[in-house]
Amino acid sequence: MSEHVTTDELHPKQTDPLQTPLVIESDHTASEATHTQPSPEQEPPILAYATVPLAPGTPLVIRREFHFNSWLLVAALLLVILAGEHISPVITYIQTTYFHHWAHVTLFTTQKTLRTNYSFLAVTGTAQVQQKQIASRLLTVTTPTKTQSIQTTGIGHTPPVQATGSLTFYNEAPYVQTVQAGTVLTASSGVQISTDETVSIAAGNGSTNGSANAPAHTIQGGTGGNIPPLAINGFCCITGIYVKNTSSFTGGEDPQAYPMVSKEDADSATKNLTTPLDSQAKNTLVGQMQSSEQQLTPVHCSLTATVSPKVGEKATQATVTVFETCSVQVYDYAALARLTTQQFTQDTTAKFGGGFTPKHDVTLAIEKISLLDSRHTIYQLAVTAQGSVIFHPSANQLQNLTQVIAGKSISQARTELLHMKGIEGAYIQPLDNSQTLPTDPNQITITIS
Repeated sequence: MSEHVTTDELHPKQTDPLQTPLVIESDHTASEATHTQPSPEQEPPILAYATVPLAPGTPLVIRREFHFNSWLLVAALLLVILAGEHISPVITYIQTTYFHHWAHVTLFTTQKTLRTNYSFLAVTGTAQVQQKQIASRLLTVTTPTKTQSIQTTGIGHTPPVQATGSLTFYNEAPYVQTVQAGTVLTASSGVQISTDETVSIAAGNGSTNGSANAPAHTIQGGTGGNIPPLAINGFCCITGIYVKNTSSFTGGEDPQAYPMVSKEDADSATKNLTTPLDSQAKNTLVGQMQSSEQQLTPVHCSLTATVSPKVGEKATQATVTVFETCSVQVYDYAALARLTTQQFTQDTTAKFGGGFTPKHDVTLAIEKISLLDSRHTIYQLAVTAQGSVIFHPSANQLQNLTQVIAGKSISQARTELLHMKGIEGAYIQPLDNSQTLPTDPNQITITIS
């Protein structure tokens, strides 16, 4: 736009020339004066023009005139052309909103909740979908061997050693007598002596007694069994038999303590080595699982540990070596969810009729896992599926609905819709104040809530 400033026609009257320059005030601080007059270089000084003096008391009137600039229209058209496809939706919206009669219908359809139980088989090898089978496999991992040297803390004791010696038996009877092996005699110190062999003692003749020697040992171990000579000296077990030890019993030893590998030593080292192996094995198993798989059974680990020297053996140091073998049965959870959803959708149609479909993803839970065949590793999965189902007309049905209600009043259209199967409510919103729906079905949109 351009503007220039002109003055209203003035009545000519002779006045004195102005002594000060004329100042014109305006509220338009940013206006531009454009004209088609010659440039200042070509224009003569303003004093060269004849002026009409202002009459005393005559106010100065300023009037602005705006002229249409065709270049602005050209610029606007170029902007539209450059915008291209981006301006098309805006034009379409303006066109449909302000130049056509449109209406929007929101349908509130029947919703129900369905809960069903299913049974599937998790099998190794190829799964037969028609037989409600899903793929399963066994994952196994063996960890590297870990070794640790330890200082033993166990204390062992040697068993007490029994003393040994010899007993001499004398027979006063005029006939041969026998002392059986295992005959127990008691020394003066209370130590019990047992014979090791059976001996026959010759008969005595009145002046000389028959005699025989028998090896023996103390029943109690330890140094207390080292009895001195004649600690046993007197009649014994059979009439006419006299016994004594003519020499000392020797070799008896008390228990001796020594360092050994204890069970606690082995268990502590094994636990220290096993803890990182458990995490390593489980991480390896998880890494072998595919994104669609989940665990069917808990992780089972078998630990192999060796201790050298063995537990209980005499040693000040020992070496513990362990490794672990872990396994887990996994199954294709994605396939299970897919089969469950398919079966759930079929049951929805069978129970409620056509047009009903799950509103959201079906929620499934594995209630029980049973091993049916350990040889072929076949598991039975008891699954519960639950979800909300909603009546959802097809695209063709929605198109037919727009044809049915086209041109009818809002009240008539609502009545028509509420008499249809699966529709429990309808909200009709014309985009203007009209109480009648458009006659053109294409100008009616329907959404399902």
